[in-house]
Amino acid sequence: MAEKQSIRLRSLFIITMMCVCCGFECPAQKPDADKSQPPGAPLFQDITSGKQSAVPSDPQPAEPAPAQLTTPTPKPSPTPLTMSQLDALILPRGVPPDKSKYLALIYNGYRRSSIDPCGCVSHQLGGIDKEARINARLEEFKFPVMKVDAGGFVREAPSDVAILRTRYLMQALGRMKYDAVNVAYSDMDAGIKFLRDAAASNNLTLISANIVDGTSTPIFAPYRVVAAKLGDETEVKAGIIGVTRSRASTMLPTSAPTSGASGGAPPEFKPSTGASHDSFTIIDAAEALKKYLPELREKSDFIILLDYEMREATRRLIERLGSDCGIKYAVSGEWTGVFSDVLAAGQAQIVSGGYEGRQVGFYLIEFDGKKPVRSSNQFIEVVQSIPPAPEITSILDDARKAVLSTPSQVPPPNM
Repeated sequence: MAEKQSIRLRSLFIITMMCVCCGFECPAQKPDADKSQPPGAPLFQDITSGKQSAVPSDPQPAEPAPAQLTTPTPKPSPTPLTMSQLDALILPRGVPPDKSKYLALIYNGYRRSSIDPCGCVSHQLGGIDKEARINARLEEFKFPVMKVDAGGFVREAPSDVAILRTRYLMQALGRMKYDAVNVAYSDMDAGIKFLRDAAASNNLTLISANIVDGTSTPIFAPYRVVAAKLGDETEVKAGIIGVTRSRASTMLPTSAPTSGASGGAPPEFKPSTGASHDSFTIIDAAEALKKYLPELREKSDFIILLDYEMREATRRLIERLGSDCGIKYAVSGEWTGVFSDVLAAGQAQIVSGGYEGRQVGFYLIEFDGKKPVRSSNQFIEVVQSIPPAPEITSILDDARKAVLSTPSQVPPPNM
């Protein structure tokens, strides 16, 4: 009897090992299904759309391959939004009929050399020509519009293709009349000459208060003052200033000194791609802001901070500066997630830019005279049903041709 029991146990062990090795699940060991979910279809969280979808839990047997491959039916293009549908997408609820006291602040960041829609299979987002259509529609409402970017427009350690795409990205931002683009530490990998030349040829203003040369002189303009006329003829002036965090210490050579804005910046850093001759210092962001904020308060009615940092770090920076620093709005450029809410820091309101152009932010600011008193934030997904702006689509077409003609380069799926 004992011998038979032993043989049965050994047989069960062999069968179990065969199941494990072959990748099948032994029916004798299969746990009961989760009673809270449909049998054979557990739920998972789709991090792109935020919706739950069902997938089969067990592998299905493969069907025999067809004798002849057929061309798959192409996915139909999305139906373009009507004007009323586009307005419902981009405008905050309760926009008053009288728009004479409002200003639209469009903001973004963390573009990483991206200009085309993402390569997502479902819920595809992005395309700078569609983003441009959102901007144009706001201008059609007769809002005075200011456009800012918090930095990160160059992909980290950029390849030749990324640099090429950045050139066309900056051309698009210039065509869209961005008022100020903050320079992140990662943007410096493109090289100072490239950044200056691309900005000059596209009429873009690059700003940074804490990226300086060997004489402690800012390499770019530390800030810019932009004037806008409201519908009631009141002129308001925004002081736009930019800073960046330093490169993470783990990205530095082991011999590099570590001091600066975030405890990990080298006094001098030479970018690794295309700019080996450049050296610069990223100084402490708070100290740089303390130097320029007093004169900026005198020149402007309110201050916008562009900070290439995570939003919590931006909040700590503003609190370090004090409640009387004058910063009213701040845009955090470094992406750590999709945040549509507004983070408070004293008198300032902090928002976050999008990810690779898949979202764009829009602040509708109400004024009492020259003073901003109320605001409404709208974080807009750049869906594919938004009609593109033809003048920016032509830039994308040129970019695609240039990338495809670049030798020894394989463009990613979304280019």
